[in-house]
Amino acid sequence: MDFDKVLREGNLSRRDLLRLGISTAGCLALPSFLSSCSYSDSDIQGGKINPADTIKNKRMQEGAVLTSWWYTDYGLHTDDTLQYLYDLGVESVSVLATWYQNDQNSLDIERGSFKTPFDSGLEHVLKKARYKFGFRTTLKPHVDLWNGGYRGDIRHSLDADWDQWFQSYTDFITHYAELAERNQVDCLVIGTELDGTTHRPEWRQVISAVRQVYPSGKILYSAHWNTYKNVPFWDDLDGVGIGVYFPKPEFAARAQEAKDFAGQLGKKLYILEVGCQSRAGAGDTPWWSSGAYDEQEQADYYQTVFDNFFNQCDGIFFWHVYHNLTDPDGFPFNNKLAEQKVRNFFDR
Repeated sequence: MDFDKVLREGNLSRRDLLRLGISTAGCLALPSFLSSCSYSDSDIQGGKINPADTIKNKRMQEGAVLTSWWYTDYGLHTDDTLQYLYDLGVESVSVLATWYQNDQNSLDIERGSFKTPFDSGLEHVLKKARYKFGFRTTLKPHVDLWNGGYRGDIRHSLDADWDQWFQSYTDFITHYAELAERNQVDCLVIGTELDGTTHRPEWRQVISAVRQVYPSGKILYSAHWNTYKNVPFWDDLDGVGIGVYFPKPEFAARAQEAKDFAGQLGKKLYILEVGCQSRAGAGDTPWWSSGAYDEQEQADYYQTVFDNFFNQCDGIFFWHVYHNLTDPDGFPFNNKLAEQKVRNFFDR
């Protein structure tokens, strides 16, 4: 039994829902969730902007990553967030969807019962982003570990284990490739920071499988900021994608190095994640800081990002804006000093 049946038909019993890991409270809430996710042709035709008109002749994609780690959020809490991003000057939105495996040596990747967004919620936010607000859209599926480990440590020693893992990964990513094709998504990110896997030849098979079901859009991979040069399959992709968490003292040199690397490959450069927390010291360790609250630290880092990449690459996506504009981890820039940096550059 799969979630799509829950979403598309909406007629499963409470027992069926509980088998899927949806609680009694979730069962009671499901009808209103499904109703909120309905999206008619009139909604699309009534959109106030044609997506073809929204690019505004800009030299690069000016974006943010929209995030949630809960199964109903995208269907319930994103409309005001999309309006906020539009008013801020953002013209591209990247939407996160996460599946899980138990640990770095697990062979199977699966939906998280309460964590992975329902497909209808994803489709809701992708359609509304495209047809109401005119955003260019990117779908960014992630794999995370239930044990709290880092996805970059996923690895296996036996070829048979690699075969099984890549089959599971292919099932996962082609599911989202099909969803992206159905919803006219402009770009699909087929992997993020999977450092322990990129040496494997199976990646080219993954790329081929994705292109078969998603022929209309761009395909990228989001590499770790310190290992992107080790990715051997850039030639099969439509650009070089990097999650940029350069320490601020090294930022200018590392940014130039990344621009030069993409240029040597004859590829466009996309900064698929960039940002830091609003915490003291976050500029030096932008991937995580435990410092005291400090909006200026984040704003200064954003200024550094713009100084080194604005109109010098093909896209910037700030990590992140939470689905309901709250701040779960210090990274969101909304309602902080960094917000004005984004407005100053994107709303030109």
